[in-house]
Amino acid sequence: MEWVLKLEAKSGWGEVETIEVGRLERRVSGLTAEELGLTPNLGDTRLILDLTKEVAHNVDRPAAPVAAYLVGIAVGQGKPPTQAVKCIQDLAAGWEGNSEES
Repeated sequence: MEWVLKLEAKSGWGEVETIEVGRLERRVSGLTAEELGLTPNLGDTRLILDLTKEVAHNVDRPAAPVAAYLVGIAVGQGKPPTQAVKCIQDLAAGWEGNSEES
């Protein structure tokens, strides 16, 4: 099963533009990486999005961008991305108290 989310924009002149969110996500990821002088790696983008979702739900929403930042630092210092993410995911999974319950 494939889910495609679309945004539809209508101008005052009756023009309609439809944008698929999935494609937009790739474009934005690529532009950000390009602006920073990095080679875009969409696999890593999904890995980070999954990580931030897990941290937001198991720890606290504001902790999600901090977790992504820490993974970035770890990867920048040579740790493999999947290993850095797994480390944070393990911490989040074992976190006492859930943001849903708080």
